[in-house]
Amino acid sequence: MVSKTKCCGCSACAQLCPQKCIIMREDKLGFLYPEINENECVNCGLCEKTCPVLHKPQKEQLPKKCWGGYAKSKKIRKESSSGGIFTLFAESIINNGGVVFGARLSTDRTAVFHDMVESVDELYLFRGSKYVQSNLNNCYTKVKEQLLLGRKVLFSGTPCQIDGLRFFLNNKFYPNLLTVEVICHGTPSPKLYKKYIYYIEKKLNGTINTVNFRDENGGNISIMNIEAHNGKEYRKKSTEDPYYRIFLNDTALRESCYQCPSKGLYYRADVTLSDFWGVDNIYPELNDGNGVSLVLLHTDKAVESFGAIVDLCIGHEVDFDKAITGNSAFFNSYPRNELRDNFEEDFDKLSIEKLTKKYGLKKENKTIKAATHTLYKIYYSITKNKR
Repeated sequence: MVSKTKCCGCSACAQLCPQKCIIMREDKLGFLYPEINENECVNCGLCEKTCPVLHKPQKEQLPKKCWGGYAKSKKIRKESSSGGIFTLFAESIINNGGVVFGARLSTDRTAVFHDMVESVDELYLFRGSKYVQSNLNNCYTKVKEQLLLGRKVLFSGTPCQIDGLRFFLNNKFYPNLLTVEVICHGTPSPKLYKKYIYYIEKKLNGTINTVNFRDENGGNISIMNIEAHNGKEYRKKSTEDPYYRIFLNDTALRESCYQCPSKGLYYRADVTLSDFWGVDNIYPELNDGNGVSLVLLHTDKAVESFGAIVDLCIGHEVDFDKAITGNSAFFNSYPRNELRDNFEEDFDKLSIEKLTKKYGLKKENKTIKAATHTLYKIYYSITKNKR
């Protein structure tokens, strides 16, 4: 099995194991890792064959088409993190008798997990950013079941989750499967998020009703907005919110996120979606202040699927080399914070307030982010010259 520092937690090995002798067990920060019951294991080797981390990525290739813009529907954009393009893809799949898989919050808002919906009215569950690693449970198995029934399937997730699904399906091409990945900064600790929600419940003196990680209406500064059932509201900028400050300081990411293998121009998903960061500098006409999506179409299937929804959008084709400059996370992982081990050791001992004071992002850390962006530009220049 792959080492803990490299395992992305996709759970493909556990879902595929014919003996069901692999379970996903939480570590100290709530990240899931496979644990094998050696007494039941028959050494069939399927777990290693299906592990995306153990296999070299495919050859780099540029997207077939790059597009920037947003959905015409004001309602969809208001409920989405950026331009609402994911919802248009999802509605198209469902309207053609298909199903959609994505990440949603649990009923008590303390966790994130993957689920399946069959109705357009349920897509709101998947809208909006959720900066927590989701529990995939047995979603890969459900995806395969739906594909074998002949139904159209859209599966959305982080790049490593797309990788996991691809290897779970033995890299077999399914014409009725559309995979959509989001550009990922890194996945923060599920237990940190749960601890944070309990902290907010105490502040608001009530159970949580809604959590909005990106309530900024297309702005550059993310705002955490949480409402309790009693009507009380919590609202803080990312620079002031405890959860954001720890997350953005890279002290609570999964170990594999610091050396993520699912980066760059290696084909994983059919579609890559992200905020169009830096759009004002290169395509200012696209930004009306309410969120803009960057859409990278990697396959013929993706181009065809986008063609079916493009009339519901406002925008135009963009140059990849220009558009990707604001999305450094597409190419490179953020460096491991030197205090990561200390954070894990202190996690159960300290309150959210004390954890934030000790391990949260501080003003002086801006130099780290600037250095990271410089490293990205160097990396991108090298990879561009190779193409």
